[in-house]
Amino acid sequence: MGTIGRPPGGDAYPADRDDLDSYRRAHAALEQLRVPVLVRSDNPHERLFVAALDGTGNSLYDDKPENWSAVARIFWQIETTRPANIAAGYVEGTFTQNGVLRTPERLWDGRFAHTFNERVETAYYQLCEQAWEWLKQDPNAQIRVVGLGFSRGSEEAAALLRMIEERGIRDPTDARVLRDSEGLITRIEYADRPPLVPPGKTLQAALLFDPVATGAEDHDRRLPASALSTFQISAQDEKRNLFPVSDHVPPGFSEDCRNLNVTVGGAHSDIGNTYQRNGLGVLSFNLGVAFLNRLSDRPFLREQPVPDDPSMYVVHRSELGMAGLYRTSFFDRTGERRRVVDQSPATGIQGKDPIDAGLDALIERRPAPGAPPGFGCEAPQPAAPPTSAARSPADDLLDRALAAYMSDDGRAFSQVMAEYRRTPDGQAWERQQAEFVRVLREAAAPAPQPSIEPPAEPPAMRAPAMRM
Repeated sequence: MGTIGRPPGGDAYPADRDDLDSYRRAHAALEQLRVPVLVRSDNPHERLFVAALDGTGNSLYDDKPENWSAVARIFWQIETTRPANIAAGYVEGTFTQNGVLRTPERLWDGRFAHTFNERVETAYYQLCEQAWEWLKQDPNAQIRVVGLGFSRGSEEAAALLRMIEERGIRDPTDARVLRDSEGLITRIEYADRPPLVPPGKTLQAALLFDPVATGAEDHDRRLPASALSTFQISAQDEKRNLFPVSDHVPPGFSEDCRNLNVTVGGAHSDIGNTYQRNGLGVLSFNLGVAFLNRLSDRPFLREQPVPDDPSMYVVHRSELGMAGLYRTSFFDRTGERRRVVDQSPATGIQGKDPIDAGLDALIERRPAPGAPPGFGCEAPQPAAPPTSAARSPADDLLDRALAAYMSDDGRAFSQVMAEYRRTPDGQAWERQQAEFVRVLREAAAPAPQPSIEPPAEPPAMRAPAMRM
């Protein structure tokens, strides 16, 4: 989930030395990751498609450029610079429907991700159309894919790579496509044609900014065997019960240094780089760009300038969004964020498939230039066991309150909240809110805002070509 109800701008605390050091450690580990080179300048046939799926509430079309997520920023760079043999598609996050009449649907989507399949299907069709164009220009084109996502967009990116593994890349010629008013594909029938690329033959990789699966647990999000390298950036300071991190690969290195999951300082949307005080967001964005650039032998993305102003480096208290309704009982009890390792509704714990040895033999892997050999590269680490927070009657009341809020049932919401306020937890919550309001009123002038130069000609409206 991305940002539903961003907390006030003053609701943050300064990042400490450990927060900043976590990014240095992550960068050092990333240098050791054995990243596959998917597109080389000396091979005119190789093509790389970046499938960008944004987080909850995040939209390239509706958000101001300074609030674009890392996913939107990366897509827009590719879209505007047009690097050779590289293209990208983009799909907005859940909870981005427009119009008063769609408010109930939007709220429901924000909590339960009911447009998950439509967004994955839309991203897949974008790939099919781009692959068809490339193969028309060069019948020997070799299509490679990287799934890029933030929050639930990361879950959609993982599901997309699974879909490509199982379907191959379909020929979009004469496909019958039905879209909703947001441009999402709600139904599609492909013509009876051979696939452009057979199932299981597309080389893939994944870049996942703090994946969260809340509401999408019933979808198959296992990374496939054709995902030859995965880099996941996980938030250390996200406390909300509803935002457990989804470990698509185990923390640290795995599969012989071909996957890496780093945990860095910041809350969920600090990692997604959507806040204005985004010092940590810039560091997270630059980690992702460093990974993507190594998928090619020629860097094709620019990093963001690292802010000089110390006040830009803050950890946002995301748990105080939604008027403080978010629960943090698991973090409060354990001091750690809950981690989810099950990526499928099937029985048992289901995770990433082992890398396909045949596909792996087709590519070159390499650490970053100049990286010291062996530094930080460890054997695969076991995934953390699934855990669940103990529930109290107050938790059940808050679940009912959140469901009423998301379904826009004001009367039910008021009734449940009145019941909650009579509980000890509810009374403690009211005292915390009163203290929070007092602190805000006593706060000094607003913190200085970053001076971010927006990209040239940001999209003023929804472009049909980019909403397929």
